[in-house]
Amino acid sequence: GIEEAPYLIAAPGAFQYISYELSSAYLMENDIDLGDEICIPIGTFTEPFKGIFDGGGHTLSGLKVLTNSYAGLFGKASGAVFKNLRIDEAEIESTSSNAGILVGYLENGNIEKCSMSGNVTGTAYVGGLVGQISGNSSKVIKCRMQGSVKGTEYVGGLIGGAKGNIEDCYAMGSVFSTKNHMYTGGLIGCIQLGNIKNSYAAAQVSKNGKGLVYKYYSVQENNSYYDVQTADITNDPDKGKLTSAFTCKGFFK
Repeated sequence: GIEEAPYLIAAPGAFQYISYELSSAYLMENDIDLGDEICIPIGTFTEPFKGIFDGGGHTLSGLKVLTNSYAGLFGKASGAVFKNLRIDEAEIESTSSNAGILVGYLENGNIEKCSMSGNVTGTAYVGGLVGQISGNSSKVIKCRMQGSVKGTEYVGGLIGGAKGNIEDCYAMGSVFSTKNHMYTGGLIGCIQLGNIKNSYAAAQVSKNGKGLVYKYYSVQENNSYYDVQTADITNDPDKGKLTSAFTCKGFFK
């Protein structure tokens, strides 16, 4: 499967075949319910997914992952592209690091127009969309998460730890460090070498966390804020706004 003629995904059983061709392109033909059966993440540390996954604007439901390694629909991906996918009410749990609903660990990849909802639990690098993103060329554009995210450190409503560019994204729900550790943020735990633009978080954040991003390293931030009433955090007042500022769909320009 190539981008112009991708392999079609039309039923739950089709996902298992992606692991046999990790560099191919795939397109979802319709909404799919995985039936809450425990799934094995696609892509591993030694054999990551390197292809294209296009959700076609469809919804994937019933995703459940329970593992001691990278956790998500995709465990690890490198140079991959994900787009136009909605995943509803996912349950992702790892006893290790790098957990997210879409991808546990993404290296130099792009994610665009992906919407997540559900609950994610792990140790370090835990996010609603992706646990960890490395590679300065990575991009996350027009993505969102609504749900609960829990981890020990590097915990974010959207991404636990990130490099690259984040634009037109938001996270809602709750973000907690189970050890009240630092590097916990409503949108991102920690971001390095990139940009955040037109993004926000409306999430309850645990003690010692911050409403939007806990820590920036060489990052440009533009027009990005957090909902100060929802976060119940006052340690980052310059980026806090009242709830009423986020009720308008025209927040993104």
